[in-house]
Amino acid sequence: MSDGSEYIKYVTKRVVTYWETPKAPEQRRLVRQRREPWVTRWFGQLLPIGIRVWLSGRKSDSVRSEVMELTEGAPDYR
Repeated sequence: MSDGSEYIKYVTKRVVTYWETPKAPEQRRLVRQRREPWVTRWFGQLLPIGIRVWLSGRKSDSVRSEVMELTEGAPDYR
């Protein structure tokens, strides 16, 4: 080998063939499907679930308070 030029040509050829061969679409889809959501990756599972439960509770409380306000002056037909 003269000063590594043959090795550089070999490595360059291998890199170019690697770049030019397309990945199978199935592999890309599998990689994307296997990734967990970013919220889970950043905070684990407990915190996002707790936030969802807390927000759903707040939403139902606000709906209840609106219903109570609307029915305050209505007659009770029980």
